[in-house]
Amino acid sequence: MLPFLSSSNRKVVDLCPHFKKCGLKDCKEDIVPLDIPEYTSVVNENFVKALEHILQAASLAADQVDDTLSMDEIALLRESAVKNLEDTKSRFRGVLHVVIGKKSDYNVDSKLTVFSD
Repeated sequence: MLPFLSSSNRKVVDLCPHFKKCGLKDCKEDIVPLDIPEYTSVVNENFVKALEHILQAASLAADQVDDTLSMDEIALLRESAVKNLEDTKSRFRGVLHVVIGKKSDYNVDSKLTVFSD
């Protein structure tokens, strides 16, 4: 876990020094609630997709182990998870913290996101 993500009760504004170390200036915070009903399917699919990527990376890292999941098996798990969330009318909840700043070197807008409960 990244050191600045270890405490979900910290305000993102308190984390701006960490983002500034990455070369961002003029950091601003925006908070988007993820429990808006219109966003449920998109949020569910993206959370499950992120979990799929984590499983794929772990499976690739453990390539020597015979009982790791294949990429096809991981894709089937993702599809099953999304279907299960839809069937049970379940959803992932939380808020999305977005820190918006300008890249010092290039003067290009950049976004960094941090999830918290």
